[in-house]
Amino acid sequence: MKKLDAEKELKEFEVLKDPYTQDKLKQNIPLKEKLEDLKQAYTDDLTGLKNYAFYRAYLDPEGKLTIEELGRVNKPMTVIELDDFKQIKDTFGRYAGYKVVQAFAEIANKVAPGKVIRKCDDEFVIFLERPLEEQKAIIQKIREEFKKKKLLL
Repeated sequence: MKKLDAEKELKEFEVLKDPYTQDKLKQNIPLKEKLEDLKQAYTDDLTGLKNYAFYRAYLDPEGKLTIEELGRVNKPMTVIELDDFKQIKDTFGRYAGYKVVQAFAEIANKVAPGKVIRKCDDEFVIFLERPLEEQKAIIQKIREEFKKKKLLL
């Protein structure tokens, strides 16, 4: 990995003000090692998106908010839960569920690169700091692209 690429990727984590991330960014260790540590902590293995730990660190850097309080943080975001996900898993098995999650993640990240987080199982959060009408258009585009997607389960 080139140094410039690593520096660019590292910038994605600079929005986090939690102690773990800030400490890691200040450590006198090779850039590649810093990046790998942060990726491991904040990346969802299944989708490659940022994970719940990133979501929590971004919204609550001090780690003091309850789950209920976290839901009331004033940040522009859309929460998306995939319809009928439990039914898909119950009918076709968990690997089919994984394929659905991966397909959605790929489409959402293509439409809104770097703004999508996999919060849990079938729930995603998209941070869009744009006017409401633009946000709606982006979410609608993700929805339309996902509806068109053909999956072999």
